[in-house]
Amino acid sequence: RGFTGALVVLVLFTYPYVLLLLTAAWRRVDLSLERAARGMGTSPLGAFRHATLPQLRSTIVAGSLLAGLYALGDFGVVSTLGVDTFTRQIYLRYSVLYDREGAAILGLVLCCITFVALVIERRMLRGHIRAAQRRVSARDTLEPVQLGRWTWPALAFVGTIATFSLIVPLGVLTWWLAQLGAASGWSEQLSGITHIAGASLLAS
Repeated sequence: RGFTGALVVLVLFTYPYVLLLLTAAWRRVDLSLERAARGMGTSPLGAFRHATLPQLRSTIVAGSLLAGLYALGDFGVVSTLGVDTFTRQIYLRYSVLYDREGAAILGLVLCCITFVALVIERRMLRGHIRAAQRRVSARDTLEPVQLGRWTWPALAFVGTIATFSLIVPLGVLTWWLAQLGAASGWSEQLSGITHIAGASLLAS
């Protein structure tokens, strides 16, 4: 519970927004720039930092903004873990304290923060988008890199993320569903699952 728990849950839930965008952008990276940097004697890390990372900067900013805006507007995680945020305070003021003016003011502040974040993102990405449009990609295929002694640490890192972001939540939800089904009957739970599945199909 608390801020640390909400931070961990939101990071595990929103990192795919950045990862999926980066995966798509990585396929469009101009590898000739990195090869030129390596040919001039730059280290692999230096070539990545000076030749490849600038090409991914706009995608990183866009994905981070998307994840940040989601976290800013999230209500389920922060309300479950007991963290005071704009969304939780808006809900409490509107439904518990009956302070509609206070809820409206907080909602307006939240909208202003979102607008400022969008303006900053637009200004940061303007130059990078123009440069990306002018750049002609080499269309080379990415070459696999042998990790060597880093293979097992890399697998452990990926496995840890997959465990805590996918396996653990599915296990907890399954256990909760079993508890609710045993307490209130399975017909109500199956009806809820059907409604959620229908809404998911319509949204996709």
